[in-house]
Amino acid sequence: GIEAVMEQVMRTPFNELHIVWSMVSDKDRSQIWSLLPKNATYYFARADVPRGLEADVLKREAEAEGLQGSTYASLALALRAARSAAGREDFILISGSTFSVAGIL
Repeated sequence: GIEAVMEQVMRTPFNELHIVWSMVSDKDRSQIWSLLPKNATYYFARADVPRGLEADVLKREAEAEGLQGSTYASLALALRAARSAAGREDFILISGSTFSVAGIL
């Protein structure tokens, strides 16, 4: 699913890409990191569900794959930071888990 989403995102014109990212702890993350663009800014947060993976774990794993970003105490704070940093021609993606999107809605 992530591969298809990223293909669509990369077809969309934008200046900078901001990705609000969370995942659940029982997901196999080993192959996902390589599907994500290195030229994006990441906003890592724990999904607000019992299986949510800690933001610092996400950041550490992502950095090992060359992805850069910061951690946030909640998805709402991560999205707020992305909105503050993004310009009018930028793209903000909320992904990683459907819990990420649900947590924002």
